[in-house]
Amino acid sequence: MRVLVINPALVRLHSLGACEQDRLRNIDTLRRLGHTVHVLTGWMPYQSVDEVQRFYAQRQIDSTLSPIGGGHGPGRWLKLAQWDGMAWEYASPAFLDAVRRALAAFQPDRVWCHGSYLWAPALAALRSGVPAVVRSVNYEPMQLLHENRRSPRDMMRYLGKAAGERHAASATALAAITPAEVDIYRQIAPTANVVLLPLQTLPDVLRSPRPQPARSPLRVFFMGASYNVAHNRRALRFILDDLVPLTRAQAPGEFVFHIFGSKVPADLAERAADDVRFDGYVPDLDASLETMDIALAPSLAGVGMQQKVFEPLCRAFPTVTHARALAGYAFEPGVHVLTAEDAAGYAAHLLSLREPQRRAALSQQAAAQTAQLFSQAAMDARVSALMEA
Repeated sequence: MRVLVINPALVRLHSLGACEQDRLRNIDTLRRLGHTVHVLTGWMPYQSVDEVQRFYAQRQIDSTLSPIGGGHGPGRWLKLAQWDGMAWEYASPAFLDAVRRALAAFQPDRVWCHGSYLWAPALAALRSGVPAVVRSVNYEPMQLLHENRRSPRDMMRYLGKAAGERHAASATALAAITPAEVDIYRQIAPTANVVLLPLQTLPDVLRSPRPQPARSPLRVFFMGASYNVAHNRRALRFILDDLVPLTRAQAPGEFVFHIFGSKVPADLAERAADDVRFDGYVPDLDASLETMDIALAPSLAGVGMQQKVFEPLCRAFPTVTHARALAGYAFEPGVHVLTAEDAAGYAAHLLSLREPQRRAALSQQAAAQTAQLFSQAAMDARVSALMEA
């Protein structure tokens, strides 16, 4: 099939986030499955067109670039779903003109819109008689409520996002990223064709069970890509304010906490100690993780499929997280993963993981379950099902 993939602009070209990696992997998957792909996307204000074109050319991705950002003209406020600024960037007349030109020039059999706030290009494809898939990476209204203070402006955006999600659910097929999202979409649109599609990068990080030597101190890591993100900062403050003091009191010298990721606020970075180390951005993540023992992923906020939770599980690390962060995926607490509600629960689990046999059992079960859920064959089957929907 000929597939027109409509992607949001990549925020970072040289350090891609989980959602951005998912977009590129989707292109790779479609091409590997035999489809011909053309990409329509944009660029950020701080990027040059030439820079973005080189990025796609180096990956041999056939692409068209169009300006995004519709401004605040009166047309934006005529439709509730356009109150969401992210949606309006891709619902503006200028971008929809680019969509129509791409449809006419490429003559696709399918359109794939990566992000539920790209509902407007999906509807444009449907009006042209082309089936459209919308890929959701998180349920946008819930993300907004988790990340913001619910000011009047935020509530306007919430209403816009909620309306946009209903439009997204009217696509030919909607690819939700977690079982929890599948349930949400089926509640708001009972007749929608909703298919589960996890993060497509996870097959790359599937690993065998990890050796669990008896050693002390144990190295515990938290993997937040950037602490500019509010829920990553909240999780880091929880670790520093609540969890580290408890483990110091109950098991002095037996754990060292490693914080991966960039842009740690200065007031938090100052709290580095012998048992708290800020590793920052690590160019060779595989090598750094090989020295670790336990994954810590306190998910106090955030929605969707959080890579800092699922990547350690795929890598067969004994992992401690919040039950909500599993987002409906079939991981049994105490068997595949450990879950806790507060600092005392997290600390108790860490203390239990001083036993190598306990770590080994969790590693083995996590490896088996992630291999079943996130294998490349399972991922390809889901993408193929969406294309045939």
